[in-house]
Amino acid sequence: MEPNNSRTAPQIISGSCNQISGTFLNDSASQQNDYFRLSLPAGATVTGLLNGLSVDYDLYIYNSTTGSAVASSLNGGTTPDQASWTNTGGSATNLFVRVYRFSSTRTTYQLRVSY
Repeated sequence: MEPNNSRTAPQIISGSCNQISGTFLNDSASQQNDYFRLSLPAGATVTGLLNGLSVDYDLYIYNSTTGSAVASSLNGGTTPDQASWTNTGGSATNLFVRVYRFSSTRTTYQLRVSY
């Protein structure tokens, strides 16, 4: 089982820009997520870019307080996915960036998160 396949055990992102390479290790239906968590400062915009795909993956950004998706990109096939969201609140907020493997085929991906 992967260490960051749920919101309860996300990989932490710190700093303003991260290039992450990932591979899904388990092809079962319950293991189709990689989660990353970050604290987005007030007034900042986070952008996730998911590329390097050989099969269809999707990208989501969630508000960790409400659990709702605030941005997503669901491009088909190997088209890169990009999603952005701006924190218009008065304080920092925690977000989850989710990579979802739409295809049943395991492959690697590159995720760039900047804010």
